[in-house]
Amino acid sequence: MIMKFNNFVFEKKLEYFLYSINEDLSFSDFKEKVIKFLPNIKTKEQAKQFLLNIVNKFKPKKVFLYFLIKMILTINLLTTVEIFDIFKGTPYEIVVTQYKKFMKPKNEFIAKLFQRESSGRPNIVKKAGGYIGGFQFSKKALKDIGKGHITVNKFKKNPKMFSYQDQVKALSDYMKKNEYYLRDYMDYVGKIINGIEITKSGMLAAAHLVGQKKVKVFLSSNGKHDPQDGNGTKCSTYMSEFSGYDVE
Repeated sequence: MIMKFNNFVFEKKLEYFLYSINEDLSFSDFKEKVIKFLPNIKTKEQAKQFLLNIVNKFKPKKVFLYFLIKMILTINLLTTVEIFDIFKGTPYEIVVTQYKKFMKPKNEFIAKLFQRESSGRPNIVKKAGGYIGGFQFSKKALKDIGKGHITVNKFKKNPKMFSYQDQVKALSDYMKKNEYYLRDYMDYVGKIINGIEITKSGMLAAAHLVGQKKVKVFLSSNGKHDPQDGNGTKCSTYMSEFSGYDVE
């Protein structure tokens, strides 16, 4: 009964949303309306209904559809495959298949973080703070992903114990951890803070830099508090530099 009621409420809100948009709406106004509506979507079925109703309402420009797909994926409601299935056989199929070209791929995110953190040196050790490897994992980060046995001294003696491939896997695990810690802050995605569009990839990169708790401080203060790492690099810097990557 509760589910039926929730679906009824969603349908009514969706009707109101669709009524508020038209083909003459500017992209910025459309984007703002979508961002405001997205928190109403709670299930995959509602996400599918939302996307299909947008397409049926009017013929959206490609940039509109790209934006919608980006936002739906960002809040983890549908996978790229599921969205492809929705639009398969429609004129919008090509938009979904080209989605990877719209957002920078994950391997570029990894390569950039590798270069940014260690200048591409997988065996580097920074004694101050105890950061190791190409992605400069802290002792706390390693412990958080079950790699607490990898210490500075052990790694210095035998870098092979934590190879670059192992570090990439650890990075993936750490990003998943941070995404979980930041799950209640994902509604900031799409908002503009200090001139920076907040994206999931930017949030995860910033969490890697200063820790997820300090990312929460940055977001909840609307950018008034901009934490830094030990080198003076600001949270907002990584938010901006790593914006717009596909980190799924």
